[in-house]
Amino acid sequence: MYRSEKVSGKYPRNRIPESMILTFKMKWFYFLALIIPISFPIDAAPKKQSQLSRCQNEIETFCQDRNILNQIMECLKRDESQLSSACKQQLSSLVEEFKTKMESCKEDRAKFCRWVVPGGGRIIKCLKEHETAISISCKKTLEELYRPLN
Repeated sequence: MYRSEKVSGKYPRNRIPESMILTFKMKWFYFLALIIPISFPIDAAPKKQSQLSRCQNEIETFCQDRNILNQIMECLKRDESQLSSACKQQLSSLVEEFKTKMESCKEDRAKFCRWVVPGGGRIIKCLKEHETAISISCKKTLEELYRPLN
């Protein structure tokens, strides 16, 4: 069977069999199905686990019932006097990283959480409660904080 579309009232000179067109489309589909998953990283979890790799012993000792990054960071900060120096250093760099990322939530914090007293994760909890109304960049930061490590 051939394509029978008219181009300006005439049939095209080069008729391509319909089966060849379908074969080409199928090959293109399979090519895209292979390339797209390779092009985009699926999850950033291994990166964060490697950032907490120096604290694995402390996490197992003090925070074994926690699996969300924010909760683990709070737990480790609470028992900071008992942490190894490598873990303390890694934890402080991770805390600083999130402080800079939380700058993206500055306007949302002023809008929704201006009466919340800082500390104990109260601001993050307030922003999480207003998640449907906050900015996209702030949502991404919160998703990273509330992402399970396992």
